[in-house]
Amino acid sequence: MLAHLERQAPMAALTAVTASASALSNGKRAAKDDLGPDGKKIRPGISANIITELTDCNAALSQQRKKRQIPPTLALVDAVERYT
Repeated sequence: MLAHLERQAPMAALTAVTASASALSNGKRAAKDDLGPDGKKIRPGISANIITELTDCNAALSQQRKKRQIPPTLALVDAVERYT
């Protein structure tokens, strides 16, 4: 999906983003105009729907990782510490 969106992005928008990025005072903070209503930096090309979908996917995968059992064949911490 990302590759498809990158192909659809017009070059003028990309150069405008580059120009506005160089206008930042120290490169670490966004200008106040670039912040959304929730205080987060607005990222052109990523819609709210995509961000919501990615956040939901992250939450689901995190829950699956927490439920995973540690395999018995995994090396013990003591054994790894003795590696040279």
